[in-house]
Amino acid sequence: MKAPWNIITLICLLLLCFGCSHGANRKEGMKEIPGIPGKITERVPCTSNPDFSYALYLPAAFDKNKFWPLLLAFDPGGSGMRPVERYKLVAEHYGFILMGSNDSRNGQTLAQTELILQALFADIHNRFPVDTSRLFLTGFSGGSRIASLTAMFYGGVRGVIGCGAGLPVNRPPLFKFDYFGLVGTSDFNLTEMTKLPVLFDQYHIRHYIGSFSGGHDWPPADCMETAFLWMLLNRLRDSNSPIDDTLVQHLDQKLHSLSEYPTYLQTHPEILQKEGKEQQILSNAFMGKDITWWEKKINAYQFISTGKPSKDDSLMYLRLLSWIGQTCYSNLLTAMVQDDRTIAARVIPVYELAEPNNPEPNFIASILAVRNDDPDLALKELKIAIKKGFNDRPRVMRQKEYDKMRENLEFFDLVQQMQ
Repeated sequence: MKAPWNIITLICLLLLCFGCSHGANRKEGMKEIPGIPGKITERVPCTSNPDFSYALYLPAAFDKNKFWPLLLAFDPGGSGMRPVERYKLVAEHYGFILMGSNDSRNGQTLAQTELILQALFADIHNRFPVDTSRLFLTGFSGGSRIASLTAMFYGGVRGVIGCGAGLPVNRPPLFKFDYFGLVGTSDFNLTEMTKLPVLFDQYHIRHYIGSFSGGHDWPPADCMETAFLWMLLNRLRDSNSPIDDTLVQHLDQKLHSLSEYPTYLQTHPEILQKEGKEQQILSNAFMGKDITWWEKKINAYQFISTGKPSKDDSLMYLRLLSWIGQTCYSNLLTAMVQDDRTIAARVIPVYELAEPNNPEPNFIASILAVRNDDPDLALKELKIAIKKGFNDRPRVMRQKEYDKMRENLEFFDLVQQMQ
């Protein structure tokens, strides 16, 4: 965190001033609060449904007799630890409870999502001294859509910090909330995010869209800090509370740096128009082009993006490479769910070309090999995935296809290598 000490002190004082404000949630007979202040708890089972859980960080100064803002995070891969680890210092500096769902992930039905939300919100309202007028949601990629969906149609949310993806549906929300969007300059969802202001203006939703140098990922901690400060200042303004000019100036400087690229794209629409035409070519190619065509196309993108083109072209081709990878991932998940092994076998090589350092295509290739009764290939692909950094042992243990390999000593050794 790079905020000056006096700014941090001011924020903490402002938060404490609103500790007993309207909307504070404290129920008599509240159960013992989980977690240890100043330390991350990796898994806290939900009281109403212990099958669901969340990662938790309580600020070191946490006091159960005060009311606290809370930020609930949704990761597309169901890792509550990812956002909690990344943003715990923000939570510490600005004094809010940070939770990350361990269950919400891409590919779930609305009914599954609702069950998870019910369990999470039951804990928020019944286990923690939360000021419900300062309840915020954040999410990345599909998790961003879940955060927005919750605010739009379930209510009770002050603001959403959406990262790397926009709204889940193009429908007017039932509830009002503030929205701060963050997206990487080489994120394939950049176009979608830069179009959000038009919708939010129609819906009368207060909003801000910023970018950071990077791809399709959770934003850096200083960007999340800026988004939280923006949310805080909006609340102070809405309550007609005095706001220190130093705080406003500090935020304005940070906002300016985040808005430069989105503002530039608005004045140069030809960049995103060119990108959209190229995406259409790629979409059509998934229906009929062979791996040789894809290899030439992807190699050309990689050469251009790492050569010495204009900054506009470099970022555009990085976004297109990211788009290919994400589209492969989405198509591959659908094919595996439908057990369409022909489509899966066609998509995996393209996916690996687009994202050569990503272990996911090799892991899915291993599962596909097990389905095809080819244990040698399954072990080979799993080894490659581990070499690339795959270490999700619980996911391997949940994968039913691997049940027939549990007694294989080589498989056992590979599983043991995972942390």
